Amino acid sequence: MHHVELMAKSRSADQLLDRLSALRHEPLSDQTRERLGTALASKVSFIVAKAAEIALELKVGGLCHAMEDAFARFLGESPTDKACLAKTALARAALLLDYPADSIFRTGIRHVQMEGSFGPPVDAAAELRGLCGMGMAQVRASDVIEALIDLLADSEMQARIGAVRALEMSGKVESAALLRLKVVLGDREPAVIGECLTGLIRLTPRESLPLVKRFLHGHDEVVCEEAILALGTSREPAAFEMLRDFHSKAHAALRPTLLAAIASMRVPGAREFLLRLVECDSIAVACEVLDALKAHRSDPTLRQKLSEIASPRGEEQLKRMVARDFQG
Repeated sequence: MHHVELMAKSRSADQLLDRLSALRHEPLSDQTRERLGTALASKVSFIVAKAAEIALELKVGGLCHAMEDAFARFLGESPTDKACLAKTALARAALLLDYPADSIFRTGIRHVQMEGSFGPPVDAAAELRGLCGMGMAQVRASDVIEALIDLLADSEMQARIGAVRALEMSGKVESAALLRLKVVLGDREPAVIGECLTGLIRLTPRESLPLVKRFLHGHDEVVCEEAILALGTSREPAAFEMLRDFHSKAHAALRPTLLAAIASMRVPGAREFLLRLVECDSIAVACEVLDALKAHRSDPTLRQKLSEIASPRGEEQLKRMVARDFQG
């Protein structure tokens, strides 16, 4: 009998998931909001997670209280929320829908959920804490800096990355100083340092370039790659000049990242530098530049210039790449 009941519950859950998925193909209406609200009241974590996901996808307003209630419910011992599935989906939806979900963000930023694994227990709430840090920054919580300082020292990388992004979002004068301190103190994960460098480039672009340059010329190739990517987000001509000058010294393994970063920059001289490499550098470098420029293949001026450069070189591989990847 117990097995039959489980089978019936499973079918019921599958049907509800199907009905939720079908909302993607229906006009947004009050009925849509009502169905999502009903699903958010479920005790089944994956149903609540799916409802939050679809609410986000459809940009449904008016569900903030329902999401806060669901989040509070899953913070308790029952019902369970394996892998923090529902709570993470709720926090992400509240953040990206710009809901004033203060209760989600304030409780979620402190939540730790250790779960068994094949090795030591793992914390399933790391991403949740990072999202809630960003949420606190978004709702302009008065104590956001204090909360983010704690999160910046979190044991989990995802949470620390969330703290870095939240500091950038907060726009507070202390944010750049805290990111700089984190960079100077270091982190065992290069991705965290990379997020800090990118945040600094966005918050204090000119003042941060010397610090980023220090990592560009450091001995850690992975952190160097993060510095390249951070500089690629800058619109400062000096950032392009750093990458241009670094090109002749960069290890071959770093070159694709370096060229892609330069290709993404909207500063005078960046594209002209890359076109000169296609025209004058080795065939290997020229092909790497073409790969970096693929993101801009829809630009008719770029297509024309590449065709004009490839023909005189007479390199069949180069001409084939231009014809294949930069067609009109």
